[in-house]
Amino acid sequence: MRLIAALLCLMALVPAQAAPVCVDAGQGPSAEAGGVGGTGHAPGEGGGIGGTGARLGVVGVITGFGSLCVNGLRLQYDSSARISENGRDTGAQALAVGQFVSVEVERTGDALLARDIGIVQLLEGPLSASPEGGRFEVMGQPVRLLPDAQVQDGGRPLQPGDPVKVSGMRAPGGLVHASRIERAPALELASVIGDVSHDNDVPGIDGLPVEGALGEAAESPTRQLLARGRWDGRVLRILETRMDPSLRFADRVNNVVLEALVSGRLDDGSLNGCGLQVVGAAAARLRGLAASDLLDVRRVRMTGHIAPDGRFVAEELDARLRGQPEPVR
Repeated sequence: MRLIAALLCLMALVPAQAAPVCVDAGQGPSAEAGGVGGTGHAPGEGGGIGGTGARLGVVGVITGFGSLCVNGLRLQYDSSARISENGRDTGAQALAVGQFVSVEVERTGDALLARDIGIVQLLEGPLSASPEGGRFEVMGQPVRLLPDAQVQDGGRPLQPGDPVKVSGMRAPGGLVHASRIERAPALELASVIGDVSHDNDVPGIDGLPVEGALGEAAESPTRQLLARGRWDGRVLRILETRMDPSLRFADRVNNVVLEALVSGRLDDGSLNGCGLQVVGAAAARLRGLAASDLLDVRRVRMTGHIAPDGRFVAEELDARLRGQPEPVR
């Protein structure tokens, strides 16, 4: 009864026009931040979400269900919502806690309705080394687990050669920090999402060697690419490429609530994350940081919009999230 009373009190604190929030055990600022889910307000409250009819992009880790909980927001969805995984249609049964998703949302009254839900898997392919101490390797790419990551191994330890799907975020520099790793026995093709690279004149995506045509990266706000094909143990032989699905709706939404790993400083224009340069709006609300702070792979939530020049203009930036990545040694 005390728990129910406490939840009712929290619900009473949410203004009628605030974005619907998730009160769950998922991602949010540290407990000492206070308020609903630790924020004291809905993400983007005060203009970032918009009124009825506004289109919004919500990009981050799924922390719960009973609707879809992402970035502290409760996103309702029904059978009319399109659901995809790395651009290929799937169903609601594919959604899981820990997945990094990209959701196009429409506000209707006090509700946020998910119209298009995209599951983003940064890597799909075989493990190339035995997992050790929260460290994985997939097709030769190192992967680190975030502290709150989900590992679904199907009841038996993952071994080299086992096909897996890795959802999460790339840090500036390309290292994958996983929010979910799951066994994928039915996986037919491998895939990777990241920046096009040319290490020692060898074409690749964030260092993963590829063979075949690379295109469409320029069409994405992140300038990143999804490549799908067959992994031969040495190189990904590309059968298909498409733009990074993370911000596929950038030209259709008013604002974006984005979870990302960022590095750099806000005040000198060096802050970047999710393939975007991040700048502060004139009256940006900063929580848990100062504009002059030098951030090194910090997990943040940002509310803002993508400018015509491709920069993310943050109206609010919250650096108090739990589950911060551990330093890479």
